[in-house]
Amino acid sequence: MNSTRATRPPEPTALVHGLRLRPSITKKIEVDQSPIPIYKEHKIIGKLQVTKVVSVGLFYGRPLSRVNRANLRLVQTKLAECQSKRNSSETPKEPQLVVGKMYGCLTRRQTQLDDSRPVNHYRCHLIRISSPCKTDEVKPGNAKVCLIDYGDQQVVDIRNIFNITKELEEHPTVCRLFKMSGVILDPDFYSDETVEWFQTDITRQTVTIAPVLDNTIYPSHEKPKGWLGIEMLDFRSLPKMLVYTKAGLFLNDELRGLQVSQTKHAILKKLREMETQNQEKETLEGEATPATPQPTRETGAIPKTSIT
Repeated sequence: MNSTRATRPPEPTALVHGLRLRPSITKKIEVDQSPIPIYKEHKIIGKLQVTKVVSVGLFYGRPLSRVNRANLRLVQTKLAECQSKRNSSETPKEPQLVVGKMYGCLTRRQTQLDDSRPVNHYRCHLIRISSPCKTDEVKPGNAKVCLIDYGDQQVVDIRNIFNITKELEEHPTVCRLFKMSGVILDPDFYSDETVEWFQTDITRQTVTIAPVLDNTIYPSHEKPKGWLGIEMLDFRSLPKMLVYTKAGLFLNDELRGLQVSQTKHAILKKLREMETQNQEKETLEGEATPATPQPTRETGAIPKTSIT
């Protein structure tokens, strides 16, 4: 596990947000295709390992406890047995892959169990098999999977996917998806420096989370206001998280401070996009419509045009 650093997000630059090439951290994570549920409990988790960042304010994590560590060791042992059993057979057969089913797999993910033992085998949910679309990241002979105990999504060789036992399929996963409270979840809103900081500094860190309802700590602009204009609490809504690092950094306030300073960058970006679209529209209209002769200033007559 990485050492915990009490670092703060970088100050926004003077460059207009979005005009530079940003690191892609959301391209390969399809949250809607993941079987990992969102965290719904109203319970504080004192030690949560962030296993995968999806976007700013949105991440996967699993509670750190002796029971969870023991279960993870057991799952690793059983997966290794399943893979060894297939390889030891005289005629090893590749499984008939079915989208949406759970398998075991070997991936390129670098993970260590208890900071010492390397982890090679994973339970995975099959998202997609090789696509005929040339722009798709899943090439022939590969499949895209979700590592259900961590949140990662990777493209793996189908030869590294194997069947698992019913016991492993029914073993529950403790990994969950967490949304931060009071934080804009749109990754395009933030500067490249903020995106990179959140991804690199938070991944695999141990944090403390405290679930709260919208409007409890931070106001929500999406909820209708009630009597006397006071925003109402929806006790049926899913909780969002307050996140604290081990070094005492309150991530929600840090990101909200950046939201205020970067709003002007987002507005300026939108204005420039609109200006560019208008210029392109005027150029196309000018090319499509021939110029109309205008009356001369001396006589007021329209000059004659000759066709040669």
